[in-house]
Order: sequence, then structure tokens, then C-alpha cells
Amino acid sequence: MSIGKYRIAAVAVLLSAASLLTLYFHVLLETGTVVSHTFYVPIVLAAVWWKRKGLVVAFFSAAFLIFSNIFLRPDVATVNDYFRACLLVAVALVAVVLSEHIAKRAQKALRESEGRFRSLVESTSDWIWEVDESGVYTYASPKVKELLGYEPEEIIGKTPFDLMPADEAKRVAAEFRAVMDARKDFDRLENTNLHKEGYPVVLETSGVPIFDNKGNFRGYRGIDRDITERKKAQEQLEILNAELKRHTRELEQSNRDLEQFAHVASHDLQEPLRVVASFTQLLERRCKDNLDSDVREYMDYIVDGATRMQQLINDLLVFSRVRARGRPLEPADCNAVLGQAIANLGRAIQENQAVITNDELPTVRVDASQIARLFQNLIGNAIKFRSGENPCVHVSAKKEGDQWVFSVRDNGIGIESQYHERIFEIFRRLHGREEYPGTGIGLALCRRIAERHDGRIWVESQEGKGSTFCFTLPVDGGVEE
Repeated sequence: MSIGKYRIAAVAVLLSAASLLTLYFHVLLETGTVVSHTFYVPIVLAAVWWKRKGLVVAFFSAAFLIFSNIFLRPDVATVNDYFRACLLVAVALVAVVLSEHIAKRAQKALRESEGRFRSLVESTSDWIWEVDESGVYTYASPKVKELLGYEPEEIIGKTPFDLMPADEAKRVAAEFRAVMDARKDFDRLENTNLHKEGYPVVLETSGVPIFDNKGNFRGYRGIDRDITERKKAQEQLEILNAELKRHTRELEQSNRDLEQFAHVASHDLQEPLRVVASFTQLLERRCKDNLDSDVREYMDYIVDGATRMQQLINDLLVFSRVRARGRPLEPADCNAVLGQAIANLGRAIQENQAVITNDELPTVRVDASQIARLFQNLIGNAIKFRSGENPCVHVSAKKEGDQWVFSVRDNGIGIESQYHERIFEIFRRLHGREEYPGTGIGLALCRRIAERHDGRIWVESQEGKGSTFCFTLPVDGGVEE
């Protein structure tokens, strides 16, 4: 039986009971109007429940009761009953109109809310779902077709595990059952599903339990997000990390081999050079009366070549040991460090009448011996590549953010802008050995030292206008003055 038929039957029963009881109490038992009027209450209730159709029934029912009373007992009280009944019907009319208005507004608000919810569910990039207490889908948003290729109707009646490979279904089912038994929320449960076309799709599932008004558990409502591409990226990242670790191990082994080579070079490779130079010089002393000028020149070439080769090997050893055998970084007064570098260059400074000045320098956390070598190389180059004037070198430092910027400014020959980067490459020379001696490692060594201290080095220069070499050292861990 439909709801409308139930209402008609209920109203008929209420009105019939009200009419009979009113007649019984008011006419047969001759009771007062207060008792008889109580039977108008179910008439009003029936009108409110059955809305406007009920008003018609209530009006005629009230009229029947009233006019029956007028015919049976035509007195003033009966007439008063007539007006009281009309008042009750009016109250019922107001109640019906208000209830219909409220009901329409509630229905409109409900439709708007459902529309917003439907729009949100259909526009989101995730799949919204509901399952009952047995884990069977009772709702699936349209997004499931984009994620897994199924229409929502095809999902209803299935369990999440029906869409997974067997091993994955067994694993996820155990976790999901434990969550359902505990009636707890769950978040970011990763699971692999099979698309309708057969390829795997990795989903990230979150859900909350559903309870009815009485607190009974009714299932779960949740959301699935496609993380297949993210998982692929993670797997690719893991592969790259593994490759990086392998390359790091190979690099560490290469560094150990290089250090071993440096050890061999410092002994075994230099020994033949010392022998060549020594015996060439000994032969020159013993046979100097029997040697012509050409032979002496050739011997000088031999000794000079052996000496330069020894110097090159020594410089390479120093270059290779900057990181491998560097001292721990400790707070050091850069004024004292600069003083040590100037002392090491004392003879060159005196011979070239160079002037070395400096501002107050900070105390920073460094390998003092390496920073002294850096100062020594930069000041030595300023003296070597001097212009026609006496060399003048000024050292200063200023704080910029989280680092100190040191500057070594000279009045030398300067450097063309196209060579500002190339001069820091190992063995890179801009001038011939006859014009300016050296191995071409000095500035490369300066860059390596700066990088070991988490700094960098560069030059600002114009040809014929001197150069300013700058390098940075971090403030963190240092002690400022």
C-alpha cells in the first residue's frame, strides 16, 4: 500500500472516531463542550498531516458535528461550538500553510545541497565511494570510470578486493578487515587495482566509518586517489639513488686510488728525476773543461726540465690532497693567516719592492694552512704579473649575508674578460713559460681550496687596469671579530 493510501485510511479512522465520540459524549451523555471539543484535535492533526486535502475533510467534518448539535440541541452553547470549530479549522489552515512553506524551503535547500554535493563529487579528480558493513560497494562516483574503466553501475555489488590481483586482494583484505572490526578511520592505504583493460593502477585509499542515528555501524565512506605516476616517479628515484650510491662508491674508490697514486708519485716518480738532474750536474762538473757551449746548454735543458717536472709533481700532489688530507676546520684569525702567507713570500716581496696592505680581517672557521696557501698564491701572482709600477696589493673583507667576501686587489697587468673563467682551470696558462714561469696549477688550487670551505672564487679585472680576486668563506661556525 502506498503512503497516500495509508494517509487516507488514517484520516478516515480519525474523523470517524472523532464524530462518534463527540456524539456519544455531547448528545447521549450530555457532557460539557470542553469534553466534546477535544475530539476536534484529531481533525486538526489530520488536516496538518494530509495538508490541504485534509482541510476540506476537516471543514466538512466539523460542520457535520456542529450542525448535528444544532439540530439536536438548538441553544446558545451549540452556536458557540460552531464558532469554536471554525476557529479550529482556521488554526489548521494556518498550520498547513506554514508547514507547506517550511517543507518547500527545506526541500529546496536539500535539492541545492544535493546539487552541490553531486557537483563536487563529479568534478573532483578522486573517486568517492561507499561500502556497507560487509564491504560491498553501495555507491561509486562517476570518476571510477576514468580511474579503472568501469561504469559506477558495474562497481555496485562488488567488493574492493574483486578489483585487485589475488595476492594484493589478500593483503589489503586483511588490513581492511582489521580496520572495519575496530570501526576506525584509515588514511593513505596503498593498493594496486586492475583497470578494466588489465593494466595495474595504484590507488591511495582513505575512509571513515558510517553510523546511523542509533549509532549502529553501517559501513564506510571514502575516497580513492590515483598515485600511479607518483609511484613510478618514486621507483625511478630509488633507481637513481641506487645509481648515485654506486657512483659515489666508485668515486670514493677512485679517490683512494688517486691518493695512492699521489703517494707513489711523491716517492717513486720523483726519484728518477732527481737521479737525472743529479748525474747531469755531476757530469757537467767533471767534464766541464771538455764540454763545448752546446753541450752545456743541452745539460742545462735537462736539469731545467727535471726541475720543472719535480715542481709540477709537487703542485699536483698539493692539488690532490686539498680534500683528502686537509686539516679539520677550526676558528682562525685571518690577520695571522695573511701574515704567514706574507712571510712565506718575503724574498719575492723584497726583490720586487712590493707593498702589501690589508684591512682588519675576521676570524673564521677554516683550515688555516690552506687559506694561507690561497693568500700566498693570489699575492704571488700579483707580484709575478706586475705592470711597470711596483706591485701594490691590498687585502680586505666584508660581510654579505651569511658569508665573508675576501678581496685581493692589485695593480698588475689585468686579465681580459674572456679569460675570467678559464684561468681557474688546471694547467690553463695565458702566457708563455719564458715570459712568466709557473705550472698553471696555482689558481686551480685556489678554487679547490675555496670550494672545500663551501665558498667560491672569481676575478674582476680589465686588461691593463689590475685585478681583484674575490673568494667567499661562510660565516656559520666561525667566530666574528
